[in-house]
Amino acid sequence: MTGKLHPEDEKSRKSTDCDVLDLEHLRQYTFGDDELESELVGLFRLQIIQQLNAINNVSDPDEWKLAIHTLKGSARGVGAHEIARICAELEKSGPGANLTDLKVACKRCLEEIAIYIKS
Repeated sequence: MTGKLHPEDEKSRKSTDCDVLDLEHLRQYTFGDDELESELVGLFRLQIIQQLNAINNVSDPDEWKLAIHTLKGSARGVGAHEIARICAELEKSGPGANLTDLKVACKRCLEEIAIYIKS
């Protein structure tokens, strides 16, 4: 285990082998409140879906940038560092940039969130 998404030594917490979300980072803001942590992870899941939809479907460059920026901020807040890093790169590239890395990272994150929610 990498120290991310629920360290094994915390028996009372959910456990999974996910390393997509840095829950130690998230716990700085939830103060160990498992319900709040779960709620924030669930809200981030919705943000991924909504912002990817916007990124894929908006034609206005400003709306595209806003969707990328929003996803980056949400990712940073919950400790999804890879998604945040990719979004930061996309912000520099602008509309028309290759979204493959973002889509792969988001798909992986959504899969890991599903495992987290079930545990």
